[in-house]
Amino acid sequence: MRWFSTPRQPASTPNTEKRRSVIVSSVHTTGMQPNVGATDRTVRIGLGAIAGLVSLAILLGALSLPPVLSPVLGVAALVLLATGLTSFCGLYAVLGVDTCAAKSR
Repeated sequence: MRWFSTPRQPASTPNTEKRRSVIVSSVHTTGMQPNVGATDRTVRIGLGAIAGLVSLAILLGALSLPPVLSPVLGVAALVLLATGLTSFCGLYAVLGVDTCAAKSR
């Protein structure tokens, strides 16, 4: 007796693209309007990546900085990457700041 299984799909399929678009668009459907512009996003993602790498370097002993900086930089990296990837910053929303390009009316 042969067991039937579904064939494996390649890594990039329409389903994968659909999931990615759902993650990105979930910010828009929950009422959170994008308030982080393109330049701001690039800076946040770059700084987040650098902070994450420095945090890992401290954790692994490659940098001789105080160990307490590792989790602090790790959390900062996660916040910067999350706000950069979702184009939404909660602090900007509270302060009324919007760095997105001017919206056409």
